[in-house]
Amino acid sequence: MKKIINKLLILLGVIMLVYACGSDDDQTVLSSSKEILGFDLINDGITSVDQEKNVIVVTIPFGTDVTSLAPTIVISENAMVNPGSGEVQDFTDSVTYTVTAQDGSTIDYIVTVEVLPNAQSGILQFNFEASTNNGITEDITGTIDAVEKIIMISVPSGTDVTSLAPNIEISENATVSPGSGEVQDFTDSVTYTVTAQDGSTIDYIVTVEVLPNTQSGILQFNFEASTNNGITEDIMGIIDEVEKIIMISVPFGTDVTSLVPTIVVSENAMVSPGSGVTQDFTNAVDYKVTAEDGATSTTYQVSVSKEDGSSETDREALRAIYYANDSATRRALDEENWDVEDLNSDIATWGGVTIQDGRVVELDLINIDLRTIPSEIGNLNQLKVLVFATNLIRTIPSEIGNLTQLERLDLAGNSLSAIPTGIGNLSNLIELDLNFNLLRTLPATIGNLDKLEVLKVEGNVLEELPPEIGNLRSIRNLKLFDNNLSSVPSEIGFLLSLFQLDLRQNPITILPFTICNLLNVEIIVAVDNPGLLLICE
Repeated sequence: MKKIINKLLILLGVIMLVYACGSDDDQTVLSSSKEILGFDLINDGITSVDQEKNVIVVTIPFGTDVTSLAPTIVISENAMVNPGSGEVQDFTDSVTYTVTAQDGSTIDYIVTVEVLPNAQSGILQFNFEASTNNGITEDITGTIDAVEKIIMISVPSGTDVTSLAPNIEISENATVSPGSGEVQDFTDSVTYTVTAQDGSTIDYIVTVEVLPNTQSGILQFNFEASTNNGITEDIMGIIDEVEKIIMISVPFGTDVTSLVPTIVVSENAMVSPGSGVTQDFTNAVDYKVTAEDGATSTTYQVSVSKEDGSSETDREALRAIYYANDSATRRALDEENWDVEDLNSDIATWGGVTIQDGRVVELDLINIDLRTIPSEIGNLNQLKVLVFATNLIRTIPSEIGNLTQLERLDLAGNSLSAIPTGIGNLSNLIELDLNFNLLRTLPATIGNLDKLEVLKVEGNVLEELPPEIGNLRSIRNLKLFDNNLSSVPSEIGFLLSLFQLDLRQNPITILPFTICNLLNVEIIVAVDNPGLLLICE
C-alpha cells in the first residue's frame, strides 16, 4: 500500500511539473527596446542623436540635395522603423521617424538635416558688358588667376577707365565688395573682397589694361589758309579709305612745291611726314601712319591738283601775251592762227601751242619780235617747255617762278640783263639756255636747280659766277663761252656729274685747284690764253 501511495505521489509530482512548465511558456516577456542607434545620410554627414529628447540632427556639406536622401538607419533588435531604412525622403523640413518595439510600444524621433554654409569665396567671372559701359562695343571678360587671386582685363584704346561698372559672378551665397554693377575708377588696381557664406574672405586684385590703339588712319588732311601762302580759305582733302588715296585741290596759281598740310590721324598714332611739315606736292607724296601699337601701319598717297586748270585759264594767259606786244608781234601771231578775239577758238590750233589734258604744256614763240612777257605767264603752270628764243625781250617777270613744271626754258638771243630770283623755284628744270643776252651775273638762286643738266650762258658779259653754282650736282654740260670771267669759284669743283666745261674766250688766268676733282670732265679753254695756269697732280 505504501508503495502505491509513493507511486501516486511521484505521478502527482510529474503532473505538477508538467503543468508548471506549460504555464511558463504562456508568460514569455516581449522586448520594449525602440531606439534609433544610427542614422547615416551621406559619407560626409555628421549625425548627432539625442536619446533623451528623441532628436536627431544630421549636418551635411553645402550643396547637398536634401530633397532626395535615403538614410541608413540602425535600430534596436526586433524593433521596426517607419519610414524605413533606405527609403528616399525629402529633408527640406524635419522628418518624423516612428520606432516600434517588439512589445508594440512606439517612440517618435524628429530628424532634422542641416546644410553647412558655403565656404567658397571666389570670383567666378568678371566682365565689362557693352550695355552698361560707354565706349565698350562688345562684352569683355577678364582673365582670373585663381591661385594668385589676380584678375586682368583689357579694354580698347580710348576707354574711360575712371568710370567702369563690372558685372561680377561669385560663389553661391557669397557677397562681394565693391559690388557687382558699382561704378569704379580703374586708373589703378582695385581690390575686391569676397565674403563666403561662412564668413571667410578672399581679396582679388583687379587690374584694367588699356590696349594700345591699332587704328592707323588719316582722319583729315587739310591745307589751312593760316599756314599756306596763296590759300585764302581752309581746303579739306577727300579721303578714299578703300584705295588709301587722298585728293586735294588748291587754287590756280598755288605754289605746290611748298605746302604745309594739317593732318588728323587715329588717336595716339604717328604720321610721317608729320603734320605741319612743308612738302613739295609736285608729285604724289606718301604719308605713312603708324598706330599706337607700333605694329600696324597704313600708307596713304596724297595728290594735289590745282583748280581752274582748264584751257580757258591758259587762253587768258596767251591773250595777255598777245595784247602785251606791239603790232609786229601780233601780226606774227595772227599768221600762226592766234584768233584771240574768238573765245571759242581752239587754242590747240594756235601756232607754237601744245595742249595735253586740256592744258598748255609747251609754248614755242621763236623769232616773232616778242618784247614784253606779261605777269600772266605765271598762270601757264603746266608748261614743261617754254621757248622765247631770238626775240627782243629785255626783262622776265618774277611770275616765271610759278612754272614749277618746266623742264626746258630757252631764252637765248634776247636782250636780258638780269634773270629774276624766282627762277630758283623751277625745281624740275633740266635745260636752261641763256645764250647771247646781256647778263653780267646769275642769281644765287640758280643753285636751287638740283635737276639741271645743261646750262648755256654763252655770248653774254658775265663777270662772275655765284658760289651757289656748286650746288648744281646734276649738271653735265656748262657752257660759259665768250664772257668776261677772270675766275671761276672754287665751288665748281663740287660738280662731279659734269662732263663738259666750256670756258673759251674768257680772260681767265688761273683755275681753282678744286677743278682737279672733276676727273671725268672735258675742260675747253681758249688757246689764246697763254697765261692760264692749271696744275693737277
